[in-house]
Amino acid sequence: MSPAESATSVATLELIAPARAPQPGPAPVRPRRLVFLWAVLGLLLLGEILFLTIRHDSGALVHSSEPLGRVVSTAPDILRILITAALIALALAAWRLRGRFEGVVDELGLSTGLWPWLPVHLTAFAALELTSRKVFAPQPSGGPYLAWCACVIATALSWLAAAIQPRFWPPLFRRGGWVILASLVMGLCGWGVSQFARAGWDAAAAPTFWAARHVLGLVTTDVVSDPDSFILGTPAFRVQIAPECSGYEGVGLVSLYLGLYLILFRRHLRFPQSLVLIPIGAVAAWSLNVVRIAALIVIGDRVSPELALGGFHSQAGWLAFNAIALCLVFLAHRSLVFSTVASVGGPNPTAAYLAPFLTLVAVQMMTEAFFNGSPLLYAVRIAAAAACLAFCWRGIDGFAGHDGPDGQRSIWGAVLPILGGMTVFAIWVELWSLFPSDRAQRDPREELMGLSNWALATWLTLRVAGSVAIVPLIEEIAFRGYLLRRLVSADFQSVRPRQLTWPACVISSALFGLLHLHWLAGTLAGLIYAAVYCRRGRLSDAVLAHATTNALITLVALTTGHWQFWS
Repeated sequence: MSPAESATSVATLELIAPARAPQPGPAPVRPRRLVFLWAVLGLLLLGEILFLTIRHDSGALVHSSEPLGRVVSTAPDILRILITAALIALALAAWRLRGRFEGVVDELGLSTGLWPWLPVHLTAFAALELTSRKVFAPQPSGGPYLAWCACVIATALSWLAAAIQPRFWPPLFRRGGWVILASLVMGLCGWGVSQFARAGWDAAAAPTFWAARHVLGLVTTDVVSDPDSFILGTPAFRVQIAPECSGYEGVGLVSLYLGLYLILFRRHLRFPQSLVLIPIGAVAAWSLNVVRIAALIVIGDRVSPELALGGFHSQAGWLAFNAIALCLVFLAHRSLVFSTVASVGGPNPTAAYLAPFLTLVAVQMMTEAFFNGSPLLYAVRIAAAAACLAFCWRGIDGFAGHDGPDGQRSIWGAVLPILGGMTVFAIWVELWSLFPSDRAQRDPREELMGLSNWALATWLTLRVAGSVAIVPLIEEIAFRGYLLRRLVSADFQSVRPRQLTWPACVISSALFGLLHLHWLAGTLAGLIYAAVYCRRGRLSDAVLAHATTNALITLVALTTGHWQFWS
């Protein structure tokens, strides 16, 4: 090579070198993994909030002689505002991004700060717990209020740093600062509305009292009523209608449910006529609440005061809500007035997945409402749910997975579901010990004492079969087989495991947690069952994991006598 050619080659290399791609640094966090880590951190924060709210009460500081103590007493209200603002911010961010989330994550290179901020957060939370013991003591005599406030700020900021590294805060605030500010304003407005509504409960209860008195007068002539104190009943049985029983909570719940239904199924509904479903549901909820109050008084007067104030009082409202919700949804789907394509017949895949679960819930509510939750009626619940499951079985798929049979891994494929079920069992027992519930299921052994040996053996067999086999099967079909996939696509039966998203897993698991006395334990269990299901897309894996958990809980209940776990 000549000197000129060598010089040209060197110059060419020098020009090309700067254009080379830089050496790869730390790989950015993938969007789905980032959402998963945020969900885990969110559950951690939620668990910490529940832990503090259960263990400590700020009510004693309301009349504190120290101004800072009275400020600390407002912590629950501030917490409600922040939680409301956070939920609104998530909704606004989801609406603003609308499919551009992955692009924003890649553009900014977002990543979490789990190290070192997560250990810092846990340390700050431990310090917050220690200072809370002194600040919220049963007999407060002044406390380290400034230190407590500092621990709160340190706990919140370190959690935010663990979720998103602090170096990303300025660009995110520049891009979405309006979301944060709007959410805080809306959270304050929501809190103000709730305070106003709370102050107006007495006025809201007046029309309910008037209507219930007239409905009761249709059944009996011996009506005792005191409008000033909202006492209504008969000479033998009377109740005081609390402002919370005015029915407006039911109206709000039904309106929220129907609003979400209209949003989710907007493509299949006619507007604006479908909007009339909300006022129809609100009127129905208020009217059935009036009937519920009158029926409660009649049951207490003529049947049993214990039944009226026990199971009927706690379950009748939920029965009414479910009846209204199901009837209006059925009406919307069957009528061309509300639906663009009314369903007039043929198989309904949704019904096959949800009917067994709804049957189980409905029969349980009715037995608790009218028979005060007698454990002897457990066989009725299981038999009704099992019969419905057998009837709907042909319309349920997903047990073999979308990838076809896997004979080579059929044995080893059961190991992970069993380990997942054992993990849920460990979490369940630990959370039950940390947060004992005042509403724990009552011990049924007293009512079983009078049974013969054959009857007791039959009941025990059905109880074990229901807990270990029927209930896991029905709940997994409803939550993992239907809801998890339905949150991804309306054509849920075509959803493959790789199409499942973490938001769908989190939302379905949170709703699954609402079925249980301890919401956090139920939500964590739902997340683990969803992870087991997503691995191979086999519903049988989730059922096996759920059955393993319930089998271990049943074993503990039978061998140790701790029946409070057997719920």
